[in-house]
Amino acid sequence: MTKRRRVPGAAGILLAGILIGSLTTGIATGHFEPSTRHIIKHAKRVFLTKKAAAAGYAPVRRLTPGVTVTGAFGGWINTAASWEEVVSFPARSRKALADEDINFPTSEPNAIIAEQSDRCTGTAAKPTAPPGMVCVYASSYDGGVMALDGEILTGARNRGFVVIVTGESAGRRFYGSWAYTEPR
Repeated sequence: MTKRRRVPGAAGILLAGILIGSLTTGIATGHFEPSTRHIIKHAKRVFLTKKAAAAGYAPVRRLTPGVTVTGAFGGWINTAASWEEVVSFPARSRKALADEDINFPTSEPNAIIAEQSDRCTGTAAKPTAPPGMVCVYASSYDGGVMALDGEILTGARNRGFVVIVTGESAGRRFYGSWAYTEPR
């Protein structure tokens, strides 16, 4: 009969956590190196050194100053004459948006637009925005769209915005893209 050695509770849990963490980190990245160096390498990615964030290794907790982020949105106005969509930034902005920061280009045809800016110079295919401003570009909408508007995301003004489309009747669609450049 062999005598079993018991590991104390806290030390055993810590040892199990290190072992499981190093195994899952290795599996998640497609390789396995159960070493302290390997664990430290992945920890640096989680704590976001500038180099790691720029290389895209980990989720960014804040937008990088001077960098433009873009996205797409869209949908159908099904049962009512208006539709709202919340659009989230990929990370928090340092700036809390105001209503006047959310704009459509002045070249948008066949629509009544609440906020327009000639500083929104991109297109739906290549959205651009000056620092601190959201520019929303329509890529496709049918003739029933009457008004386009952008509003702040109440309670989370640095995390995104709301696109509002008002049509003359239900059954209308609206698709587009947006851009936001984090101020320096």
